[in-house]
Amino acid sequence: MKQIINHFTDNDLYTFTCMYYVLQKYPRAETEYSFFDRNRTCYTHSDEPLIPVLRSPLLGIHVSVIMMAYVLLFCTLVCGIAAEVQHRRRGDHSRAIGQLHVASRLMLYPALMLLMAGIFIGAVWANVSWGRYWGWDPKEVWVLITMLIYAAPLHSRSMPWFARPMALHRYCILAFLTVLMTYFGVNYLLGGIHSYA
Repeated sequence: MKQIINHFTDNDLYTFTCMYYVLQKYPRAETEYSFFDRNRTCYTHSDEPLIPVLRSPLLGIHVSVIMMAYVLLFCTLVCGIAAEVQHRRRGDHSRAIGQLHVASRLMLYPALMLLMAGIFIGAVWANVSWGRYWGWDPKEVWVLITMLIYAAPLHSRSMPWFARPMALHRYCILAFLTVLMTYFGVNYLLGGIHSYA
């Protein structure tokens, strides 16, 4: 165990914490499941330093901004589900649905701004790292699709359908499928340079 603890650096704090927890909870995990076998693909640590692309401070900013956008989009999903539940209950719940509509719209604006900022930071990072701003990687394409789909409700004057509260809520529920595809689907189904599964 001491040999394993000495092996980790500050950059591996999360990995170390997870592995330490596994070893404390299941002492035989190291020998039975080979969590620390360097030849296994599940082991992510290497004695060699990270490649320069992954040492950029833009990586942390890019990922953090995108994740904040996804959290806000998840909140619009929760508002949509809550509104759908209220709509199906007996009685008049138009006031609660209206308040959820306002909350969804208020979260949609910063979510889209964060998503656009994350795409921009990612493009700058890609240009510094690979010499190109955009490479039409599946993750890049799907985050663009997500941004365009979530931008549609902002045009409620030209598309009056989005001015109706339940229409917006149902749209946000369905639109979250693009976030799931961007976050999980690309990693597990499509691959590319953003795929880490």
